[in-house]
Amino acid sequence: MPEKPILFSGPMVRAIIEGRKTQTRRVIKPQPVVEQNGTVHFPWATFFPNGHVHTWDRNGVGGENWDANRYPDENKFLQALLRTPYENPSPYQPGDILCVKETWAETCDEYGSPIIVYRADNAAFYIGEKQILAPCEAAWSLDSYPACGKWRPSIFLPKWAWRIKSPVISVRPERLQDITEEDAKAEGVTLLPQHINLIHSFWTLWDSINGKKHPWESNPWVWRYGFRKRENPKHV
Repeated sequence: MPEKPILFSGPMVRAIIEGRKTQTRRVIKPQPVVEQNGTVHFPWATFFPNGHVHTWDRNGVGGENWDANRYPDENKFLQALLRTPYENPSPYQPGDILCVKETWAETCDEYGSPIIVYRADNAAFYIGEKQILAPCEAAWSLDSYPACGKWRPSIFLPKWAWRIKSPVISVRPERLQDITEEDAKAEGVTLLPQHINLIHSFWTLWDSINGKKHPWESNPWVWRYGFRKRENPKHV
């Protein structure tokens, strides 16, 4: 299965490690065109208010007409995604392996042995020539010992250092505000005193990351990805 990198913030990396996060939502790019009458145009399908759907061919012309009302028990957007011959409308597909890119540092332990440290949980591992060898029991944070090295942005984490890999098990397009309380829990958020429910917690998290271009209030279309729960959080 193809391995594909994906960025997560530190708190969300911890949620994955702890087995609390099994969903992630990413803005669909480009956003679909929505007409005043409610017709929604994606590059791969067009959805009409009366339930009529047209799924486009690979080259964006031709295609198939069908009635979404014949599938009352299924999400019509998911049904269209399954039916369309349009190639890879979503960046991640079921079966793809999500490889988490996270903040990291290459440094050494107290004996000078090279290690890699991950900022999300301060987990450290001995490393060889572009490979992770074994866990290191060092119980210190690079934040407390800046002379030992510096944190590097997650986008620069090399492929050999990807420690968290989870297969995608579901993909579907939806509006951001369609998220349920159960979904918000699967997103890995926690309920804080200032939040009325987990959806409110997710709303706050979303706007902290995407608020400038795609705030919660704009209710953008997103890809909802489900991925397998991490079973052995203490090991690579």
